[in-house]
Amino acid sequence: MPYGVLLAYNLVFYLSLSLIVCKIAGWFQKIHQALYIATHTLLHLLCYGFSISNIFLYIFFNLRWDAFTFQLIHETNTRESSEFLETYLFTSECGLLVMGYILLMVTEYFAIKWSRQRSISMPWYVSMPIAALFIYNGIFFCFQNFDSTHDNANDYNTLIMRNMLWKLHLSVQQYDVEKADLDICAQNQEIMAVDSCSYTSPNVVIIIGESFIKRHSSLYGYNKTTNPNLEKLRQTGNLSVFTDVITTRHGTSEAFKLFLSMACIKDSIRWCDTPLFPTLFKQAGYHVAFYSNQFVKESEKDRENATGAGFFYHPGIEPYIFNERNHSLNQFDEEMVQEYFEKHKKEGFKPYNLTIFHLLGQHVSYKDRYTQKYARFTEKDYDDRKDLTNSQKREVSEYDNATLYNDYVVSTIISHYQNQDAIVIYFSDHGEECNDFRPHIGRSGDWDMIERKAGIECLRCQFDIPFIIYTSPLYQQNHPEIVKEINTALDRPFMTDDLPHLLLYLAGIHTSWYDSRHNLISPNFNTKRRRLVSRVFTDYDEFCSGK
Repeated sequence: MPYGVLLAYNLVFYLSLSLIVCKIAGWFQKIHQALYIATHTLLHLLCYGFSISNIFLYIFFNLRWDAFTFQLIHETNTRESSEFLETYLFTSECGLLVMGYILLMVTEYFAIKWSRQRSISMPWYVSMPIAALFIYNGIFFCFQNFDSTHDNANDYNTLIMRNMLWKLHLSVQQYDVEKADLDICAQNQEIMAVDSCSYTSPNVVIIIGESFIKRHSSLYGYNKTTNPNLEKLRQTGNLSVFTDVITTRHGTSEAFKLFLSMACIKDSIRWCDTPLFPTLFKQAGYHVAFYSNQFVKESEKDRENATGAGFFYHPGIEPYIFNERNHSLNQFDEEMVQEYFEKHKKEGFKPYNLTIFHLLGQHVSYKDRYTQKYARFTEKDYDDRKDLTNSQKREVSEYDNATLYNDYVVSTIISHYQNQDAIVIYFSDHGEECNDFRPHIGRSGDWDMIERKAGIECLRCQFDIPFIIYTSPLYQQNHPEIVKEINTALDRPFMTDDLPHLLLYLAGIHTSWYDSRHNLISPNFNTKRRRLVSRVFTDYDEFCSGK
């Protein structure tokens, strides 16, 4: 569809909508002046609020109001909200945006005042076509049902599909579909079972990081020593570092759904139609513990409509996947880890354990992610970055300090298993940008809208993730064949939606859901699989190759 047509259509539509809003407010003026002022003010606040928030999302994250945005808001807690405001809202870019809208409102005010002084009104031959256009758009906006079988709304191929209000309507419906998916997931967890289990790995530990930019890890050649503890473990031969691992999504909740589920990207089945791997571990007899420093179920009543990364606290899902979980957040990750091990120091450990730690990691705001002891880097350490301001250099230093602290937390967890028959897997839910190739922090989806070289950098920062496996000395002694398989697979291209198949193999869980072609360390692993990332299914390898 030509952009000129789309622009003209939306311009006329929103002009029409604005005039109708003013007409509606005018009707209230006939009733009472105070009612008119209140109605007119409310309608303008809604219109301006929607517009300014939409532009804010686009500028900072290349997002708009949609189901994904609703989900982000739903899963955000008080801590994240305050840090978000500090990081993005109180910035010069946001200040300029607000000032622009204030100027627009002042201009509108004086334009209205000017028109009233001259008794200017909208003639019928202008209002009638406008009303007809609004009715045309409204018929689709109000009565067209969302079809969840479509990958995206553009399949309807009409002018209206490029209208923001229409997309907002679809997004609300999509959000309802995603909430319904939780009930489907819950029903499926109830009927899942395993055939047998050999308990090959009695202690399987998964550490899920947050917003870890792979290129900021000294394990992967970064010029700052951000992973000194893990580097020492690699030198002992107990830590295996994988070189080509990416995440499926650059958002926590979506990434979680895909690496917990036995479904893979573009499978004929959806994530909610399969068991979650903790369900299979629990069915097999493993004690499943989940400790998260991002998402906890603060209230037993507040879980009916969970659609964020806390979806696993849904009342129909949680009983099937966890034996144990934490109930409070900590300021720093080490406090959560300490809470877990102190509890089990008193109570003891079960014979077979699947333990999942979900860290706060390098989640923005970076300066709040580490203790003062780990404030090693300062902006002076980045004087070679002539492309950055002092403020941006400080952001990078704070990110690297958070990475250094994360190294300490991960190595601390590992140290608790060094004398056990245990295997520990660490990876991040997704990556991030921190002024790496442009002045930007956080995540965005604009890799296909900017210059190709920058787009590749954007994709790599946000989807390339560190992936490491620690095997204790006792584990290496008891399972030399698995250790060999791990070290053979270090350079294989892997995506985290295949993680459950690796875990089932390590545990010796036998089920029809297991597929060796998705097991990273299996000789049958499919290295030719297309790695499709983000909600628009970008082919990661094809895009990064520059084709």
